[in-house]
Amino acid sequence: MKNQMKRFAAALLSGALLFGGFGSSLCHAGALDQLRKSAEGFGEGKTDTDYFVPGEDAGSVLSSQIEAYTAGREDPQPMDEEQVQSIVDDADDDEIVNPGGVMTIGSEADIQRALQTMVDDSKTVCSFELSGGYTVTIDTVFKALTEVERADPVDSICVAAYGCSDNGQSGYLTLDYDVPLNQLRSMKQETRTLVSQAVSDLSYLKGESEIKIIYDVNEYVCDKVVYPPEDFSKYPGQGYSAESHTAWSALKYGSAVCDGYARTTKLILNEFGIKCDIVYGNVGLDPNAGHHAWNLVNVENAWYHMDVCWNDGSYTRQDYFLIPDSALSGERLWGMGSTWPLSYPSTAATPYDYKGKI
Repeated sequence: MKNQMKRFAAALLSGALLFGGFGSSLCHAGALDQLRKSAEGFGEGKTDTDYFVPGEDAGSVLSSQIEAYTAGREDPQPMDEEQVQSIVDDADDDEIVNPGGVMTIGSEADIQRALQTMVDDSKTVCSFELSGGYTVTIDTVFKALTEVERADPVDSICVAAYGCSDNGQSGYLTLDYDVPLNQLRSMKQETRTLVSQAVSDLSYLKGESEIKIIYDVNEYVCDKVVYPPEDFSKYPGQGYSAESHTAWSALKYGSAVCDGYARTTKLILNEFGIKCDIVYGNVGLDPNAGHHAWNLVNVENAWYHMDVCWNDGSYTRQDYFLIPDSALSGERLWGMGSTWPLSYPSTAATPYDYKGKI
């Protein structure tokens, strides 16, 4: 049954590619080849109930699959001034950074530092004073918050909304969360324990080469985690949630969406001393659609893309394993051209040749 479903899905997906099912925005030949390769492998490594073919015509199947495996990446939403004031008015002292004190903000780095302080202790309000004529904008807060997410996969979880307000001299940064603060703090602490357990599971890798560690961590996360189904009626009790964006859900319940995969991968690789970044971008060439997250990994002093979430949907689990910018340039947007205007290092020119090294 499983292999029949896969062959049927692959045929439909390939047909969608050939007849333009994904739309005119993705017409680059290399992108079509890469998407066809991935489409043929969706679902490998799991049971036939973990991934399913939508009951739709062939012309929309690929779009549905792309949507299904990228829809989990959601942005925190900006607050208006009324919402900001409501958060400030309702905050208890234990929800405020340094009650009675203020932080000085004169640059984007200062905003990032303030937001990091807020998420470290799950705070909702930070008072600030402005210096040097600097102005805080909601777009700058969003960029700084994404940088915090990128750097700290544990503490930056479950942020539902962000905001800022000022009178030209002083003001507030505010955050709202998807879960109660006590639960959030408990989740963060447990995440550290779960990562330690994962590293213990992989303790045999200590002293191994970088490529061996990276290869086995990719396999470990693929074995451990399932992308949650979006069809709530077919899979009651499952589906996307705030928690599914976290390493906590990935390692505790074996369920996570794309940024949950990426956070988990970064945390484990970092524990082994491997440099690993989180990339926020878009699948497809529309910066307003296909929100997705994956990793950049450093091997032998060169960077490569690694998408463990999409590897988990491939036959070999290596379709998106240590590949260069050029392999994704016709398929995805990231960095300055995407929804998240962040700077990322350029990769090596060719895929990493790991055969015979693991």
